[in-house]
Parts: sequence; C-alpha cells; structure tokens
Amino acid sequence: GSASLHVAGQTVGLRMDTRYPWDGKVIITVEPGTPASFGLKLRIPAWCRQFSLKVNGMEAKSLQPKHGYLRIEREWKAGDCIELSLSMPIELVRAHPEVREDIGCVAIQRGPLVYCLEQVDNKVPLHRIVLPEDTKLKACFEQDLLDGVVVIHGDAVVDDSDWDAQLYRLAKEQRKRFKVSAIPYYAWDNREPGEMRVWIRTDT
Repeated sequence: GSASLHVAGQTVGLRMDTRYPWDGKVIITVEPGTPASFGLKLRIPAWCRQFSLKVNGMEAKSLQPKHGYLRIEREWKAGDCIELSLSMPIELVRAHPEVREDIGCVAIQRGPLVYCLEQVDNKVPLHRIVLPEDTKLKACFEQDLLDGVVVIHGDAVVDDSDWDAQLYRLAKEQRKRFKVSAIPYYAWDNREPGEMRVWIRTDT
C-alpha cells in the first residue's frame, strides 16, 4: 500500500511492501519531494521479541523501541528504503492460572494471530486432542484455503482406549499419534459446520 503525508513542509510519499501477517518482513520506501529531515516511527508489536532493521541495506542495531515504537531520525532522500523484519516463531501460550476453564491447556500463536482447531481439519472430537509442549509445529502457507492462510501442522496425540461404553475406568490412557492442523482464529466457521477449539489440552 501507499500513502502521502505532509511532513517537514512538503508532501512525502511512503510505499509499503509486505505479506504481513503471514510474513514478518516489511519494506518501506520513502519518497520526499526534496531531501528533508524528520522522524519515522515504526510499530514494534508487544508479541515481537526479536527484530532486525536495515536502512538502505545497512543494519541499524543501535536503535531500540520506546513505548512500542522504533524512531528513525535522519535526512531522507527519494528512494530511501527501510527493511523491518519481525521474528514470528510459532509459540504456545497459557492463560492466567485463575482462568479455571483453561487450566492444563495451551493456545497456538504465530505473530499477531491466535490459531484454532476446526473439526473439518481434525477428524476426532477436539476435546480429546492433546498437544505435547515439546511437539514440533510447522507453518505452511496454503494459497487455496480460506483465500490464502498460513496453516500450522504438528503432531498431537488422542486417547485410543477402548471404553466399551464404560463411564469410568482406571486413569491410564492408551494414546495414538495424530496429525493436527490449526488455522487462524479469525477464519473459522467458513467451511462445513463443526466444532472449534482455541484452548488445547497439553500433557504438562
């Protein structure tokens, strides 16, 4: 996208190229009519714990965020390029222990997006899925799904015990491995009817 702003007594054009929120790389091209000195503030989200910044290909390691923003103060010329890379690892998050309904559960987050399980992707009752905290999760962009989303795949387990219509039994479970898929929470309920779950049981 692009925008025009009135800064330092002139119109300054900004062009942004990015695939955010699927990718953390953001490129901003600055286009002042004539060279001008002013500050640009870049938002560093609270979820981002690592980032890198380059201006015209040179790393700017000395700059640190203040109150959630990274300020770049310099004389800008037409064609100056800012490259901001926000690290977006897949993370498991917990709720506060006073949130009783979520005890023993985790949610999947990548960048600004929280993920969920949908029954259409996971053909077992979602409350039976257990996601080990040490499981390996992988992000994959799927262009043809839900207008293009990053899906997270990983290994989970489900209770495979033969209950034989019993209501209670000894606590030991028989578990089998299960391939789990999660989509961004905002995108759920756009396919066939079925249950959805954000908070997933874990084994610790």
